[in-house]
Amino acid sequence: MMIVKSSKSLIKQNSFDIIKFSLLLLMFILINQPTGCHSGTVEKKIYHEIQVQNFCFLRFNATNQIGCSDSKFGNEGLIKIINNDNDMEEIKSGQSAYVPVITSKQFNFTTLMAFKKSDHVAGVLVLDYGRPASGFSSDRSCPNQMFDLYTNDDKYGFCRKIQWNKPNPQHYDNGLLYEHWPFPIFFLRNQTDIDWLLNKTAQHQDWPKLAAEFKAPMHGAVDSITCTRRSILSQDSWFSLMPVSFCEPLGGINIYSHTFKLNDSDSLPDNSVVVLATRLDTFSMFDGLAPGADSVMSSLITIIAIAEILYRPDIQSKLINNDNRRSLFIALFDGEAFDYIGSSSAAFQMKEKIFPLPKKRSDEKSLQFDFSKIFQWIEFEQIGLHKISEKLPLYLHKNPGTNSKQLINIIQNESNKFKDLQMNETPDEMPLPPSSVQSFLKLRKDIEHIVITNHRDEFINKYYNSLFDDGSDMMNSIEFKKSYLDRIKSVATLFARVVYQSITGQPLDLDKQADEELISMLMECLLHNSNCKLFSIILQPSNITAESNNDDGDGNGTIYSDSNVKHILPPYPSYVSVYQADPRTKILRQYIRRILNYFTGENMHVAFDKCVSMANSDPYHTYLWQMGQSLLGECVRSNVFTVDCVSPAFDGQTLDIRKSFVDHNEYAAWTESKWDAVSLRIFVQPNPLQQYLIVITGVVISIVFVTLFVYFNRNYQYYFRPMNDTCQTTENLPTCTAENITQTFHDTSGDNRNVVQSSELNIDVNAIIDSGDNRDPTIA
Repeated sequence: MMIVKSSKSLIKQNSFDIIKFSLLLLMFILINQPTGCHSGTVEKKIYHEIQVQNFCFLRFNATNQIGCSDSKFGNEGLIKIINNDNDMEEIKSGQSAYVPVITSKQFNFTTLMAFKKSDHVAGVLVLDYGRPASGFSSDRSCPNQMFDLYTNDDKYGFCRKIQWNKPNPQHYDNGLLYEHWPFPIFFLRNQTDIDWLLNKTAQHQDWPKLAAEFKAPMHGAVDSITCTRRSILSQDSWFSLMPVSFCEPLGGINIYSHTFKLNDSDSLPDNSVVVLATRLDTFSMFDGLAPGADSVMSSLITIIAIAEILYRPDIQSKLINNDNRRSLFIALFDGEAFDYIGSSSAAFQMKEKIFPLPKKRSDEKSLQFDFSKIFQWIEFEQIGLHKISEKLPLYLHKNPGTNSKQLINIIQNESNKFKDLQMNETPDEMPLPPSSVQSFLKLRKDIEHIVITNHRDEFINKYYNSLFDDGSDMMNSIEFKKSYLDRIKSVATLFARVVYQSITGQPLDLDKQADEELISMLMECLLHNSNCKLFSIILQPSNITAESNNDDGDGNGTIYSDSNVKHILPPYPSYVSVYQADPRTKILRQYIRRILNYFTGENMHVAFDKCVSMANSDPYHTYLWQMGQSLLGECVRSNVFTVDCVSPAFDGQTLDIRKSFVDHNEYAAWTESKWDAVSLRIFVQPNPLQQYLIVITGVVISIVFVTLFVYFNRNYQYYFRPMNDTCQTTENLPTCTAENITQTFHDTSGDNRNVVQSSELNIDVNAIIDSGDNRDPTIA
């Protein structure tokens, strides 16, 4: 028996050695293949991944969810190029899930609603083919209609008098952003990806066909109230090992500058502050696409150019030391596209007398700035030129019933000096267009104000609050660009004179003109190429900066040079993003703040260390170490400061919703859903009949092999005999000889070619038997 066991063990050992050697050899061959063997190779052969940077995502207000949502496990469908109505009908009547592919010129409310009504749309791909000539806006026909000055007004509410953002006649409504789309929508801009997709689709007109897999998982759901409550419960729960945030409030950065004497113990006189205001943000359906060329940038460029004039040393000194004791306050409000987040936040702070002007200590009483201090309000909205023209008509809007005659007279008188501008007063019964001043007029209706626009009634900007408001028609034409620059220069010069006269009571010298080079650089950076000279001038020469007063620290130390300006980078988006987000998501605000600091500030002509010391000891000013024209670094001191803004509907500390404000519809409660990584993969999908055949074949094979396994498992003794069955046995003790072992292999093999002799086992069985080992066999 011992001999048999030894023989078996040696056979097994040799077998294992052979198997181990074979596995090692196989591993060596695979590892040393010329092409390599990497994980994911098979996946790459099956899928082609397209990088997606611009996609539709979920947002929420107090009652609804808007934007795009996705299945938790992703969406898949056959790619279908939409060329005509027959293609649309195929999607509506088809049995498979489809991914319609449309161009940006087909992208409109009517088309998306047709997809929404179909049960067969897994996702939508929009290819960038330029903007539609007929116009496109993702905002409502009446922007901010739920929280404007006229919401509860039977005469003016909900744009009963004027439909400002009038929809294209071909489509019955705007407002794509305010719909919920139960499928992902991706916007493709890379021409290489677009060409590849179209070519592959053309190659797979018949089976197997091209298909797409979308992944854009959104965490939030229902509305802001529900989503915020879930987030807070998750973060406060003691048993939650990994707290999850499902959504976050929308919020931005208000940028301010002033001529106040903050260290003066005297308070601001009533009716003494002239406010110069505009908005900082726009939106679109897609993440990363919110250029706002006319919606935002036209007025922003103008205000910066005005500020540069008024903060020139000789003019600034007269503004500060005027006999009227009046002051200038520049306000750039963020989040205005979402029901006036920035201006409503500032108005709420004034109402509660907590407007956060810089002060020396947190417990120190700061200079009081509230509604009673406002003398006049001048606001710019859309003022851009939309065609080459030698004269730009502008319109002066005011709230019905408000007396703004004094301000209008100054504007009209000064405008007579400019032949390329035409100032038009709107009728008294015409309401205000969407504008930040409405948030303040809700709380003090007698503020003297003017809102300047390029439209009398409905917008002439056909791409208001959309991805197509990019100024491409103007920036791609030298003649158009020159005409635009000249008109903005005139507007900036005119209103610098208006502001100066309102504050000092004296006219400004006619030779004080807006800086044409500054306007040109602003147009280049904000409308065309973010890799521009101006952005480098206002940065710091290194990642170390001397700053004070609410700096958000972008830490960008990029240095401009003539060599890298050739690389054109798209302008930064002006979307507001979420409250207190990573500064990198608000990079445009950091640049605007630094531009305003540089062109309204004073070069202190000190070294970096001294600049740091001054910043630490002077809380009333902002100190920035900026590169400057010399590219060597300058210590710039200014009165620019920033304040994080969020809707008063949210508690500024806990970010919980203040239910009383929401229930009474006083303030908007906008949030943005959190999401995971977004991806788009293209693959070839076989004919469904072929798939069914593969499944059926697999099932049949599985059944056959399972049946055979069960059968042989139960009846193996009839087909296989153990080796010890051939050994000779005695009544008390089984004995095996070499002949028995040999015979066993004869019997089990059935073929002399497979006979295994004892000599092949390297065992001399007889020698072992005759070795004289006479121990008791039972013990052996």
